Amino acid sequence: MCTSGREFDCEKDKFGVPKWSNLGAYSEQIHLPEVNVSKIPEGVSYDDAAAASMTILTSWHMLVGRAKIKPGQTVLIMGGGSGVGVLEFKLLIV
Repeated sequence: MCTSGREFDCEKDKFGVPKWSNLGAYSEQIHLPEVNVSKIPEGVSYDDAAAASMTILTSWHMLVGRAKIKPGQTVLIMGGGSGVGVLEFKLLIV
């Protein structure tokens, strides 16, 4: 927890995704809604967390945000051998 008492007010050990229309993704600091931020788990490097934001969050956004898949639906993943495709398979079988 940060000194403010809110988990996501910290300045480090967090990663997140800005809305595509927002500016500031290359800034040292950026203001994001709490829903767009996750704590980096202990033992996970900044490089791995950055990679996760590009693959896992892209997969989640496409499956849940855009396609709005529901349990029991059949899904075809084009490019299932790619980084995003492999993670889509993993997300779908959880």
